[in-house]
Amino acid sequence: MTEQRLSESALKLWAAVHWITSLGLIILTVVIWIIVSVVEGPLSQLLILPASLLIIAMCTHAYIKVFWSKFKYYYDDNELRVSSGVWWQKQVLVPFSRITNIDLRQGPMQRSRKLATLKIQTAGQGATNVAEILLFSQENYEELRDTLISQVSNLQFQLPTDGTLDSTQRNPAANLPDSISGILNVLDKIEKNTRKE
Repeated sequence: MTEQRLSESALKLWAAVHWITSLGLIILTVVIWIIVSVVEGPLSQLLILPASLLIIAMCTHAYIKVFWSKFKYYYDDNELRVSSGVWWQKQVLVPFSRITNIDLRQGPMQRSRKLATLKIQTAGQGATNVAEILLFSQENYEELRDTLISQVSNLQFQLPTDGTLDSTQRNPAANLPDSISGILNVLDKIEKNTRKE
């Protein structure tokens, strides 16, 4: 199990987006301050607002750097583990057998730096449409996605060493409890009846 971290490109991208947004807010605040001071006279107290925004921007930049340094993930043959968090540390452990979907998301700035975010959904999370795991701004995103998909595929359908299928692999319903198996039988009958009509 090797430790993976966010790339330096991800940090630079986050910092660039953050500073562009922060500078836009500071400039907007200064423009409003100038307009108000021209209309109402000198208001030196309003200079506190742009200075406060600058301090907040610097603190947010420090937070981004700490988040970047704390975010790491590991994977082996059976599971994916993601650790993150600045104030509260969070560790998510997802067995590959629970992964149902892996999406790639790329914004325009990510595309320009050849980065993408992997959005990993698991069984039970699909109803909320919220990813259980986000692997932010990955450089080798296609390779990582293909590796994770192959791990999921290997766990979902493993052939025995002699190359034959045992009875549970030929009929996956054989592993299910009787109540679920009964429900599947009823659904099969309903499907056959609707095809006849």
